[in-house]
Amino acid sequence: MCLTTAVAIFFPPEAVNVHVVVTERYVERQCELTELGMLIPLAYNMLLIVMALVLAFLTRALPENFNETWYTILIV
Repeated sequence: MCLTTAVAIFFPPEAVNVHVVVTERYVERQCELTELGMLIPLAYNMLLIVMALVLAFLTRALPENFNETWYTILIV
């Protein structure tokens, strides 16, 4: 969330009017964003996906009889 906010502050998107057909009376508004402003949040999401993949790969070797609820009963 902080990363996305920082990117929006440093690379603010701009609303641009686009005339698709010059003779028509309508105008389309598009959001212009720099490449870096789009790639930083996407890279952060990819980092989270890779971290989840690594953790899933490391925890695959847990024994089948591992039961973490047993430990919470002792704590309560």
